[in-house]
Amino acid sequence: MYFQMLKRYGGIPLVNEVQDIDASLDELRVFRNSEQEVYDFIISEMDALAQILPSEYGAEDKGRPTKWAAYALQSRAALYAASIAKYGEMQLNEVLGIPATDVTTYAQKSFDASQTIINNGIHELYEVLDDKALNFQNMMLDESDANKEVIMSEVYDFGLNRGHGYSPRAMPHEFNASFGVYYYLYDFIERFEFTDGSPGNSISREQLESQEWTISELYDNRDARFHASVFYPESEFKGGTVYFHSGTLRNGELITSGFAEDGWQYKAQERNTTKTGFMVRKRTNPDVDPSGGFPGLKNDGTDYIIFRLGETYLNLAEAAYYLGRTAEALAALNRVRERAGMPPKSEITEEILQNERLVELSWENQSYWDIRRWRIAEQLLDGVRMAGVKWIYNYDTKKYQISFINAEGVPRIFKSHYYYMPLGIDRVVENPNMVENPGY
Repeated sequence: MYFQMLKRYGGIPLVNEVQDIDASLDELRVFRNSEQEVYDFIISEMDALAQILPSEYGAEDKGRPTKWAAYALQSRAALYAASIAKYGEMQLNEVLGIPATDVTTYAQKSFDASQTIINNGIHELYEVLDDKALNFQNMMLDESDANKEVIMSEVYDFGLNRGHGYSPRAMPHEFNASFGVYYYLYDFIERFEFTDGSPGNSISREQLESQEWTISELYDNRDARFHASVFYPESEFKGGTVYFHSGTLRNGELITSGFAEDGWQYKAQERNTTKTGFMVRKRTNPDVDPSGGFPGLKNDGTDYIIFRLGETYLNLAEAAYYLGRTAEALAALNRVRERAGMPPKSEITEEILQNERLVELSWENQSYWDIRRWRIAEQLLDGVRMAGVKWIYNYDTKKYQISFINAEGVPRIFKSHYYYMPLGIDRVVENPNMVENPGY
């Protein structure tokens, strides 16, 4: 919980003893500790917990944190601290920020924790299926003992009345009784490289709009993680096919309703065509029954992965890069790429590290925080309207025409002070010692 608050607000009060309700206001109105002090507290706590938590549990205790979960939080938190020291700045009388001189201290702590997990012999990357895309897809869903990549999960079981609604709402509309609400933006799809390692935007948007394309030409030769993470036109799912086209050209006429004599539907389901032309496949469990409708459907019993070894390798890679240990950074990054069937990188750069992490960990509640701690959110988001794709199928050529659209009604706003969220007027009025973050 401290880490969740720290990510949002920076330095917050560390309260390690229960306060007395009858204490004076001066005692109850605590001051904010510095961001660095809270990071140090978390890292220290994980050191202590790692000494007393067990290495493994029986099946009846699945979901409880092991010592490797403690190291995983330490690996992540220390990496955040290192990156804030590297990219951030000191503010608010040092309540916010970490001195740049401390980058290596935190990077080393993250590196050591990551290496401890990788070398423990209990956890290993999920490499059960030969098909790289299916393997990556299944890694997020396999709750059996074969999945040794998972370090800690939040356990769900719909049979025990503990479920959520992710899969029913992520499934494309023709496969569910609700509606898909999670969309992939084209800007992010460009991050998935081609299988030869060339950038995902090697085919420019101008080229894409200038001619017709088959789906095979566009996506057959993409990173396996793309196929495991994204629903795109003609994706196979639950024994059927997903479509996103807004209409069909036939003999020069645009048709938006009905079927061709061979069964081709001239327009995809309406909800599939309204936003970006893509949807999220990652973590979408095809075995979940989507019937029941919106809004009360929470029958997905798929566990939610909190820590997994793929992230640990990338934590180690980034920490090693900060430490100047480029060979070790490259080896860790390439181990993750190898699992995805991608060619190894021959060099390591900030951009390569960041892109690999965004691709590997997309839709795992990591990317939002990563672009903030790297201090690139302003560059990526401010004044930007994310792009979507409108697909028109040409029935005569059996290819698609592509046009880019604004997937968002207005440009996003992300200013430099947004890297820290506001404490809020209620907290500040209640406790004058809780000085508000800059810019609010």
